[in-house]
Amino acid sequence: MKKTALAILIAILLGVSAQAGNEQKEKEAFWKKMLIKLGQIVPKKKLVVKTSVAGIRGVRYEDAESLYWKDEEKSIVVSEEELEAFKAAINRALEGDMDQARKMLKEFSATYPESPLRMDAKKAIGELKAGALQSP
Repeated sequence: MKKTALAILIAILLGVSAQAGNEQKEKEAFWKKMLIKLGQIVPKKKLVVKTSVAGIRGVRYEDAESLYWKDEEKSIVVSEEELEAFKAAINRALEGDMDQARKMLKEFSATYPESPLRMDAKKAIGELKAGALQSP
């Protein structure tokens, strides 16, 4: 009877430790996916170019920068400073400094409120808050 109880206790402990290991791997996977996404973004360089736009009378064209090409994904356009600030915050989270990462992400959201990365920043802040609530 004691051997069976001991075997059950060991199995439960192994299951709990395996689950804790899986949670840690999921957290790391989130931050690594975020870095992969950032690696695919090419920052928009500021070029000094003069352009002119011509139009046809009676036709409205609202967005001169977005053209539609069939089967082409729309790329994310961000400035170099914006991308570097976001990458720095994600790298800080990967290093384990969650408080500083949260502070940097909030600063990023305040500095770049119209950024295409703002939803990713919100998601990352939520992930950091969830991690803070789960840690003892």
